[in-house]
Amino acid sequence: MGEIPVTGVLLPHQLVAELLDVLTRPTRDMSPHPLKGQQTMTDIRRQRRGSPDRHRQHLVTTRCVPGDIERRECDIRRRLTAPKTLGTSNRSPIGQIDEILRHETLSGLAARLRYQERSDGHDGSVTDDPHFGAPVLDTVGEPVWTLGISHGRGDPAAETHGGDVTGIDWTDDAVWEPTRRPVTTAMCLPPALYADPDAFAIEQDRVFGRAWVCVGTAAEVAEPGRLLVREIAGRSILITRDVDGGLHGMINACRHRGTELAEADCAVAGTIRCPYHRWTYALDGRLRSTPLFDQVPRTDEPGDLDLVPVRVTTWGPLLLACLDPDTPPFETWIGDLHERMAGYRLDTWTPCHEQALDIHANWKLVTENFQEYYHLGWVHPELAKVSRVADHYRYQGPGMYCGQTTTPVSGDERDDWLRLPAADGLDASDAVSGRFIALFPNVILSVLPNHIWLMRLDPIASGLTRETCTMLTPEPVEPDAHIDTRDFWLSVNAEDIDIVERAQRGLTRGAVPPGPLSPRFEEPLNRFHRMLADCMTLDSLADIPIPAGDDPSDPGARWGAAENPTPPTIDLAR
Repeated sequence: MGEIPVTGVLLPHQLVAELLDVLTRPTRDMSPHPLKGQQTMTDIRRQRRGSPDRHRQHLVTTRCVPGDIERRECDIRRRLTAPKTLGTSNRSPIGQIDEILRHETLSGLAARLRYQERSDGHDGSVTDDPHFGAPVLDTVGEPVWTLGISHGRGDPAAETHGGDVTGIDWTDDAVWEPTRRPVTTAMCLPPALYADPDAFAIEQDRVFGRAWVCVGTAAEVAEPGRLLVREIAGRSILITRDVDGGLHGMINACRHRGTELAEADCAVAGTIRCPYHRWTYALDGRLRSTPLFDQVPRTDEPGDLDLVPVRVTTWGPLLLACLDPDTPPFETWIGDLHERMAGYRLDTWTPCHEQALDIHANWKLVTENFQEYYHLGWVHPELAKVSRVADHYRYQGPGMYCGQTTTPVSGDERDDWLRLPAADGLDASDAVSGRFIALFPNVILSVLPNHIWLMRLDPIASGLTRETCTMLTPEPVEPDAHIDTRDFWLSVNAEDIDIVERAQRGLTRGAVPPGPLSPRFEEPLNRFHRMLADCMTLDSLADIPIPAGDDPSDPGARWGAAENPTPPTIDLAR
C-alpha cells in the first residue's frame, strides 16, 4: 500500500481516503443552511461576488458536490473522538489523522492537498491540468497525492513564491531581491515563507540554528543547582549555573553513546548524570567519571569527552543561547540596546506572571505584527487610547533589533498601564515612555516605566508558534496587584492572535503575490526582513551586517513620524 507524507508523517492511502470521505461528503448529508434552504455556502458566495468564473481553492474529489469547507471541517471535528496518542494500538484511522493534524486546521490541509473546486461547477471528471491541483493518476489508476498550495490558471502568485514552491532555493540572494530593496520600493515576504514546510525547515537551520535565540528568562537559572532543558532548531541543550555563578550551556547528549541526559527542567545537586551508563559531568559540562572504564585502559584525554559547549548569556530578563560558534558575540548582536536601555536596570526586574499560548500562525507574523502600528486603530481600539498612533516615534539604533517608542504613555482615557509603581531613577524620557523592541529573531519586549511585557516566540511548525508571555515589575508586588495590567495585555494579545491567525489563513489558502510596505508605519518590517534575508543567504554569520541606527534628527530618517518631544538620552547625544 502506498503512503502519502502529511506534515512529516506518512499516511497510508486508506487513512487519507477516510479523511477525504468526511471532508468531501455531499452537502445533502449535512444540515441545510438556516436561511438559504439547501443552498451551499459556495452558492451564497457566488451570489455575493457575482464572479461565477472565479476559481475556488476548496478541497473536492470527483464524486463531490461543491460545498463549504468550513462546514466540512466542523463535521470531521465532531468525529475526531478516538485516542490521540501515536502508537496506541486501538486508535482508529480518524484518531491517527487527528493526532497528525492537531497543529493544523483541516481547511489549511484542504488547501494543501491540491484538489480544487471550480466555481463554474464541477463536472465530476479528473483533469491532468496541474493548475487546478487535480490528482495525477499513477500507472494503476490511483491518485498520486502531492502537498503544496495550488492556484488557478495564470495566477501570478506562482511567480512570486506564493504557489508551488518546488525548487525554490531560499538561500539564493536573487530570491530576496524584492525584500532587500529600500522600504519605498520593497515588497512583503512571499506567502510560501509563512506556509511552506520546506522553507520552515531551512529557516530553522539557518536562522534559529545560528542566531542568538531567547530560550527563557534569566530568573529561571538565577540560582545554582537548577538545570534547564531547551530546544533550538531541533537540538536539545542544557543550561546550568554553577556554585561560582558561572552560566553554562551544553548539548543535551552524553559523550559516551549520545544518550539524552535530561528530559525536562529539574534540580541537580552539582552533578549531571547519564541515565544509561552513569557517566557523570560537572555543572560546567566537564567529565567527572566513567564507571568501570579503567578495566581496559584507553588513551583518551579527559577534556576530549566533556559535554559539547553551547554559548549562553543573559541580558536583562532574557536568557539566550547560540548554537553556532561563528556567530558574533551577543554584545555585537544587540548593538546599542545595552546602552539605550541602561536606565531601566532590566536585570533587577522580577517576574510576576507567566503563561504559554499556542498561536496558529507563523512566528514571523507574530513579530511583524508587533513591529508595526499601522493596524493599531482598527485592531486595538482600547490600546490606541494609551498608545496613540500620533505618539509613536523612532527607536532604532545599530543592532539586530527593530524598535519604536510611545511618548507619552497616556492615562487620559485608560490607566491600565499606570496603576503599578514605576521604577526608581528613570530619566525624563524613560519615565513617560513605552519602549517596544523586537530583538531578532524571537523576542518581543515592551518596557513601560512600571512593568515589562515579554513574549518569547518558539516556532513549532510553519503555521504554529508557541508564545510564552512573562510580566515583570521593577520590584516584587503584592499578590494580585498586577492583575489589571496583566489582563489588559492579555486582551490586547488576544486581538493580535486573532488577526495574525487570519493572516496565516490568508497566506496559506490565498497565497496572493506579496504587496508593498508602508514606509510611514512598516519600515521596521523592512529592517526585519533584511536581517532574515541575511541569515537565510549567508554561508556564515561571522560577518553578518548589523543594521545601522536611525538619525532621529533627520526628518528623512523618521519616515513620516514627528520629532519626539521627549527623545531618549542616547539619541540626544547623536
